[in-house]
Amino acid sequence: MGYLCRSAFRRFAKALENRTLRHGISSGQWAFLRVLWHEDGITQSELSQRVDMREPTTVVAIKGLERGGFVFRRADPSDQRKVRVFLTRKARELERRMIPYAAEVNAIAARGIDAQDLRVTRRVLFNLAQNLAHEASERPGRKALRSRRQSKD
Repeated sequence: MGYLCRSAFRRFAKALENRTLRHGISSGQWAFLRVLWHEDGITQSELSQRVDMREPTTVVAIKGLERGGFVFRRADPSDQRKVRVFLTRKARELERRMIPYAAEVNAIAARGIDAQDLRVTRRVLFNLAQNLAHEASERPGRKALRSRRQSKD
């Protein structure tokens, strides 16, 4: 199941990137822009959570988006330790051109598949993600470390 989901994801990402690269946006950056189009000015940490990426990955993506002139960062006025990410005008104007790309890729992927099967697939994928959410939030090695500690006691 995991292999098939990964394979489908990679193909979705490649098909989308074939479209977004025309505007200087990689498939990895796309996820961050999608969130910012809905929640401009959130913190880097919140952005990481929304796209389900680790913070170092988010920092790299944001730096690339900054170099492209799509975002800028500012310290939070109420808490200087937090950094907020904002869209530039260039990125805001790009939204209306880029959102249809996702719909186009979804339509291509769904070609020839019954609408009921697509609804079931969405529900099953959502449930799979929910079932694995806690497991995925565990840092690698934490469970093994806890198990070793408990076995020593």
